[in-house]
Amino acid sequence: MDNPIAALTKVTEELSQNIFQLSYEEMESFVQQREALINSTNDYFMEHPVTPEDKEQIEHILSYDEAIKSRMMELKNEAAKWLTQRNAAKSQRSAYEMNYSADSMLMDRKK
Repeated sequence: MDNPIAALTKVTEELSQNIFQLSYEEMESFVQQREALINSTNDYFMEHPVTPEDKEQIEHILSYDEAIKSRMMELKNEAAKWLTQRNAAKSQRSAYEMNYSADSMLMDRKK
């Protein structure tokens, strides 16, 4: 079994080079890939002892977490802003739509 820490380091460094240009789909793909690699580290460390180099690599990987979280928050805020604008446009549009049946009749009475 290859060292998943090395693979995780490689994937994280590649992502960090252009993290602020990535779309939410690319970030989602990265998070899924990262999760799979982290899960495989559990199996790896059951068979191999943790070395000081492994600890160093893990700390190096964790140094990217702040930038990753920052980008994820930007994407979350963009999505929230879009949803807010969409809901505002929907409510404005519904104010001008007919709320009655087209074949109904209006009955007026004289006083």
